[in-house]
Amino acid sequence: MLRKWQKMGITIALVVLAMLISLAMQIDDWSRDLSTNRAATSTDSADPTLRSLELAASAEEIEAAIMQFVERTPAWQVNPNPSDDNAALALVRTTRVFRFADDVEVFLQPTETGTRVDVHSESRVGKGDLGQNPRNIRELLNALRDELP
Repeated sequence: MLRKWQKMGITIALVVLAMLISLAMQIDDWSRDLSTNRAATSTDSADPTLRSLELAASAEEIEAAIMQFVERTPAWQVNPNPSDDNAALALVRTTRVFRFADDVEVFLQPTETGTRVDVHSESRVGKGDLGQNPRNIRELLNALRDELP
């Protein structure tokens, strides 16, 4: 009976260790991801994947593409209560395991060649996001790049 409990303890420890390693591998920037719970695009971001996206499409086409993305992606929903009235779209991205909700707001600015897309993602709880908010932004921008070349 003791051996059974030892084996179970070892199995649980290995599962926890695997989960911690998996989590650690997702963190891109340890100094940022443990102390910051928000991320946003900008035209001059040091991280090229978090730069504002310029698309040769209208704001309406971009909104439609985002709505299609939200409809086919279970972790994303439309947020009926945006925190910023200037946002074109307010979304919520929910993490799989712990069901943490991040508020994601999309801002659309007309340009001479189309529309500039800026995104702001912020966790509702916690001091650090373990890199989830930058991942939210990348996921949304990549979907737009695929949908609207």
